Amino acid sequence: MTSSSLNVPPSDQPQPPLSPGACAFLASFLEVCAPKLGNVNRKFDQTGLTFIDLGLAAQAIQPVMDLAPKQRIGITVLDSVKQTRQRIQTNANLGIIFLLAPLAKSYFSTDLRGAIQQNLRELNLQDSIDAYEAIRIAEPGGLGEAEEQDISEPPTLAFREIMELAKDRDLIARQYANDFEDVFEFGVPCLQSGLERGYDLETAICLTHLHWLAEHTDSLILRKQGKSAALEVTEVAKDILDKGWPESPVGIKAFDKFDAWLRRPNVKRNPGTSADLTAACLFIALRDGIIGLPIEGG
Repeated sequence: MTSSSLNVPPSDQPQPPLSPGACAFLASFLEVCAPKLGNVNRKFDQTGLTFIDLGLAAQAIQPVMDLAPKQRIGITVLDSVKQTRQRIQTNANLGIIFLLAPLAKSYFSTDLRGAIQQNLRELNLQDSIDAYEAIRIAEPGGLGEAEEQDISEPPTLAFREIMELAKDRDLIARQYANDFEDVFEFGVPCLQSGLERGYDLETAICLTHLHWLAEHTDSLILRKQGKSAALEVTEVAKDILDKGWPESPVGIKAFDKFDAWLRRPNVKRNPGTSADLTAACLFIALRDGIIGLPIEGG
């Protein structure tokens, strides 16, 4: 099976209801609309990052993601960051871009997971060069220094190999290393379960994000605030689930209290990587019809 056969829609197969770009836009936009713990949403902005910023970022990547099936993943990442920076002067969506680029590349395959696996194994040094340039343009906070393949130096390995080096400290890198196993086997089932239990879409999105937090330390908090802070967030997320959120009053109270605490200026614990992973789950759910069209309001 060739790469082109994985990424060009077969004429005799039913096609997803959206284009890759439209799916990327909706996944990004639905994620930011939902009132997830500690994240920007319709009611809350953050210093230097607003709901409007994230809406513009979602729109910016749509035309690039439409081209993704026919181009290298690295150039999709780089062009998505460039388009975003033409609209806003802050890092609003780098993590989402890194997650959605392989999904969009593989979008038209009847075997999405198989296509992602092959496409990630075809990543090369040029993908690394483009990805490093994208990171430098986006200027994400809290990167620090790496012992190997640091962002301050030109890369010398294929991009999957670089992500392998970072998989134990970064959940997005881990998806590149394990063929999006966590997204497919953990995140998407969480989202689907919430919808099947009758929750509205916003609640199902928040529940998926909460499960990510309870199961994995958030990479953004880990980088910016350290391991103990990230573990504390994980433990509280587990407690909120144990208290029965979103159905029990005590769980709802605990959720609201923790959300307010995460937003305090002196705390600065934004679980952004978990939000990015939730957007990846939404992309797959939209593509595969788990979230049907037209989308009902929350």
